[in-house]
Amino acid sequence: MVPKFTIKLFPLSPIHVGNWQKNLHKNIDFIVHHNMNHVIHEDKLFRQLVLRKKMDEFLIAAQTTKFDIKTFLVDKLSLNDNDLQQFLEEVKAYSCQSPTDIKGDYLPFIRDGYGKPFIPGTSIKGAIRTATLYCALKEMLATNERLKSDLLTELSNNLNKPRRNPKELGNFLEKYFQNFVLDEWTSGDPHTDLFRAVEVQDVYLDDDIINVEEVTVSGMKKDKQQDTLNIYAECINSKKEISINLGINLWLFKQIGNSPKRGFPGSLFLGKYILQNAENPEQLLTRLLEFCHTYAADSIPKEGAPISKEPYIFRLGWGTGIFSKTILSLIYNEVTGYDRDKLMRAVGAGSSEFPMTRKIVIQDGEKGELGWARLEKVNAAESGSRA
Repeated sequence: MVPKFTIKLFPLSPIHVGNWQKNLHKNIDFIVHHNMNHVIHEDKLFRQLVLRKKMDEFLIAAQTTKFDIKTFLVDKLSLNDNDLQQFLEEVKAYSCQSPTDIKGDYLPFIRDGYGKPFIPGTSIKGAIRTATLYCALKEMLATNERLKSDLLTELSNNLNKPRRNPKELGNFLEKYFQNFVLDEWTSGDPHTDLFRAVEVQDVYLDDDIINVEEVTVSGMKKDKQQDTLNIYAECINSKKEISINLGINLWLFKQIGNSPKRGFPGSLFLGKYILQNAENPEQLLTRLLEFCHTYAADSIPKEGAPISKEPYIFRLGWGTGIFSKTILSLIYNEVTGYDRDKLMRAVGAGSSEFPMTRKIVIQDGEKGELGWARLEKVNAAESGSRA
């Protein structure tokens, strides 16, 4: 049987989950009007322009460097303020609250084919996967000098490549962690992935809890000076609770966890590590949430995190990547000299503090870090057949 659980998520700071496929471009993809950002639906816009016999003019004007879609609509369609508002209702894909002006392109929240915002179950499971890796790696580094040495060697080799990719640092970890797959979509053998036993449903959101927020992204230049860039992103910006439905297939978890794949002496059987003090699905869920809390608590910066130490805190979405927030943060103090400078640039850290946030949002004059939430566990609601 697969017990189903509901977890309540309470956002503590703005959360952005993007689709990583497109940015919305200023002056063409959206119009800000009366503190509402209207994202244009291309087919709806073209249909209206054809009806008004303005399509040819639009296509010519859109190729100019100073094209602004709002100015074009007001001037060419002779729209007053009320007319523009009505026109936007006819051609928009969706709307959300925004600053008075968006100074550049911005990142949309992930949405389905009907424009509805949602949090993919894979994003939530990925956050749990990150936290589990962090806790297992933290414990293993404390007792396994070989792992620490290999990590530092792999890091140095990666940082000295002409085209380095920090994510490559994680690929070799699969041989250290029995039954752990870093990416369930690209693994050659999904039957070794413990997290197949964790089933998380997509979470659909109300449109009115998504706002456009200004985000400061910090990094470091080659001269060790801090560099910042202000961008915009659609974020969950509400303290309203969000329900997450998930299932824990303990039978499948044990089957995978007790089926070793090829490794070498000293590798950690992750299934046995996770199953410590977990005799039933609810205890296993509690164990996973404890990993999430430990990971989040260890990454609390000195400022900018509106959270407390009480269980369970959680990190989700943009700015919580698996590599910089786990592998790199845990071995950072072991890195010295020139490699440390390159590491700082590779992960975009902007000071000597690590891990540090790279993505800060300012609300009412207060700094806040993206992606913080509080979780509240609810008892099992129902059970299903074994998968």
